[in-house]
Amino acid sequence: MKRVAIAAIAMALLAPVPSATGSAATTSGAPLVRIGGPAKLKVARVLQFPIYCSRPCFVKVTVKLILPGPNLVLSDTTTIQPGRPKIDRLTLNRPATAVLKENYRVARLEVIARARNLETGARAEDRRTFRFHL
Repeated sequence: MKRVAIAAIAMALLAPVPSATGSAATTSGAPLVRIGGPAKLKVARVLQFPIYCSRPCFVKVTVKLILPGPNLVLSDTTTIQPGRPKIDRLTLNRPATAVLKENYRVARLEVIARARNLETGARAEDRRTFRFHL
């Protein structure tokens, strides 16, 4: 297996992206944290999905890219405001993208978002597993 390709996968970046439509998770009955995006992500060099909070919260995001061979686990922390989702981006190098493209049927992207409400200190967690398509 191409160990160099998997080891050379770049880091995940959280970047603020203001939402033009606002967050759907701003109602009072909404969960504190939610991972959005389609059920299947397109195989690409940059994998991305949004993370929403219904209240101001501190979030730790753990991303696990599962491929044949060794897996890649990354984590990052950030603060998210309601109505302003963070787009989590995982950037792959060319060999890693090729490995993902060859094994997209068995590959998975597991995401765990653990949030703490900045106002009350309440904690919540959301988990999501993405599959891939060409």
